[in-house]
Amino acid sequence: MACGAVLSLIAMIQGLRPPLVEQYDVYLPGLPAKLDNTVIVGMSDLHIGATLDGKWLEKRVSQVLSERPDMVVLLGDIFEGHSRPTKGMSQR
Repeated sequence: MACGAVLSLIAMIQGLRPPLVEQYDVYLPGLPAKLDNTVIVGMSDLHIGATLDGKWLEKRVSQVLSERPDMVVLLGDIFEGHSRPTKGMSQR
């Protein structure tokens, strides 16, 4: 039980700290000149839900906007928790 409590505490601390921002230069031969210096922000595993409030999300939006992206891509696990499927949608 103590081990579970320690792991839960570590997960909570990790989840509440600001995400790591890394920059990569990607070279694509044949890319049109007008697309050179395009800035893409990829965000993954946000797990927005019960433990992350609007203030946390506002900080992340500000963090993303400070990078002046041309495109933002959301990747995997955006929301935390489960909900019932909307009428007409099948459950997988």
